Amino acid sequence: MKDNSSTRLDSIGHPQGGVSGDAQAAPTNAPQRKRRRRRSRHKGVKLLSRKRKSGTTYVARWTDPFTGKVTDKSLSLLGLTTHEARTAWAEAKAADLQKLRLHASVGGVFATNVDLDIAINAYIADLYIRCRATTVTHYRESIDIFSNWLKDIGVSKTTEITRIHLVNFFDHWKALPCKVSRRGREVGRGTKLASERVRSKSTLNKGTRSLRTLLGWLNARDYVPQLNTDMIRASLVLLRLPKPRPTFLSVDQIGQLLSSCKDHDSATFKLRDEKKYTPVTEFILFNLLCGTRFSEARELRWAAIDFASQLVRLHHEGVKTNAGREIDLSLCPLLLELLQRMKLKSGGKEFVFGGDNHRLKSFWNAAKDRLMRSFSAPFFNWNMLRRTATTYLTNAPGIFGGASAFHAAKRCGHSVQVGFDHYNGVLRHISAEHHTLEAAMQIEPFIRDLLMKWSSPDDVAA
Repeated sequence: MKDNSSTRLDSIGHPQGGVSGDAQAAPTNAPQRKRRRRRSRHKGVKLLSRKRKSGTTYVARWTDPFTGKVTDKSLSLLGLTTHEARTAWAEAKAADLQKLRLHASVGGVFATNVDLDIAINAYIADLYIRCRATTVTHYRESIDIFSNWLKDIGVSKTTEITRIHLVNFFDHWKALPCKVSRRGREVGRGTKLASERVRSKSTLNKGTRSLRTLLGWLNARDYVPQLNTDMIRASLVLLRLPKPRPTFLSVDQIGQLLSSCKDHDSATFKLRDEKKYTPVTEFILFNLLCGTRFSEARELRWAAIDFASQLVRLHHEGVKTNAGREIDLSLCPLLLELLQRMKLKSGGKEFVFGGDNHRLKSFWNAAKDRLMRSFSAPFFNWNMLRRTATTYLTNAPGIFGGASAFHAAKRCGHSVQVGFDHYNGVLRHISAEHHTLEAAMQIEPFIRDLLMKWSSPDDVAA
């Protein structure tokens, strides 16, 4: 049945008060129903918007439960551009504030009020479980400076650390001079002295990250109730660094480096009698073609090389990122043949470069410096050899084709985004007919001559 009722419209055609037909509208003086209030999901944290000339910015405001101070935090600077993201942040912040109010309600007595030394030693012990010893050593430098500074100003408990302490320490940390190795006889390994130069931004950021990690660990265990994640990040700021293009060796420089290695291995030096230098060509060639990290190549064992599958399998315990990976040796078949000949003459020793024990880092660094100082090698370091391998793999059209950035990242152990940002399109002269890394670097004749040396029955592995 068709409904012939009509709805009253106002002057612009909108329904008037939802009254249809000839029904009478409710009197205007009738008491209006009170609007139901919606309970906030982030109690204690207000989300405000401010209109600026540059646009609308969003701010969170809350009251500190200890000091009673009203605190504002720009959410736009945090990159929270959507309502959902800002609400999620406010909910997490409200949960943190509720925890602090609970602590404050009992008179500020905390079950986690421990000595600073005890808390830091517990953190270092946890680090040794999760990280390598060298990583812990780097962390300790900035942590020890922070701990000593707190003691000098009279802070002995973790609950006494406040935001202003972090701000003041960061100013102190930036003004500290860097340390340089002390040279001379009978000085001792690792001895360092303060210099007149200030610390570089890279060094400061490395120490800042260590302190952020320490304070985050303490915060998760309620050791620092007067701090939260926002305070830690705002007080210990990472400095902006320049991002230059990665440096690598050109084809001519690679040839010059390998020629210097050949001269080095055949040269002699006088100690008590005339001796030859320990060969370094094979080690440098492996770094150059496999793109491994220095520690990965230095500690490489024969057990990690699968000659049948033509793979180097790196175990996660020996990798910086704790992520094991495989290196395909079919991309450098001449290097694979060289490793096979070295294996035959290894005498059953465990390590590829060193024999029964891998050589110390100082040995290889001394050899690197000697190559540049006495044998006319171009400037290089171990990381530059790794970057060189990644650069040629990413830009050689005949090796991986259109998926070069992905496969190069997988082989060298970094993210695909790093390959696109830093290595893609850097080299353009590599021929599409070069299907191996040795051909792309134009070092095949050199490696063939090296194979002739290892085919000699008088030659033994170094």
